[in-house]
Amino acid sequence: MSVIYDALKKVEDKDKRPLDKGKKKPFILFLCLAVMIIGVAIVFIVFKLPPKKQTASLPGQKAPALAELDSQDKYSPESNYVLEGIIYDREAPVAIINGTILKEKDKIGKAEIIKINRDSVELLNLEDNTAFILIL
Repeated sequence: MSVIYDALKKVEDKDKRPLDKGKKKPFILFLCLAVMIIGVAIVFIVFKLPPKKQTASLPGQKAPALAELDSQDKYSPESNYVLEGIIYDREAPVAIINGTILKEKDKIGKAEIIKINRDSVELLNLEDNTAFILIL
């Protein structure tokens, strides 16, 4: 009797399984499709949007407007110099600008280093005697 009971139990279990599997297939397909669409949208957004301009400003200063940024990038002497690092020592601070190690009173291009601070370097444009600051 137990052999027949076990056989009937297996037949009943087989009848229930295909119905459960059939319900899961459309959901899994829908889920895969949704993930693919979201992935394509993210890739499109990342590669199609122009990068944002990043600006640094001193504490207490307001950040320049976008129109001011464009004019600064085209005509300012700061765009020719990249402050890559500062090794600050009270007696002999050193700055790395455009891959060159410089100290105060050194010249780079058409500028002279006036002062090296902990997080910035003050330079003097030798063409028109205007000062500008590079910030780390």
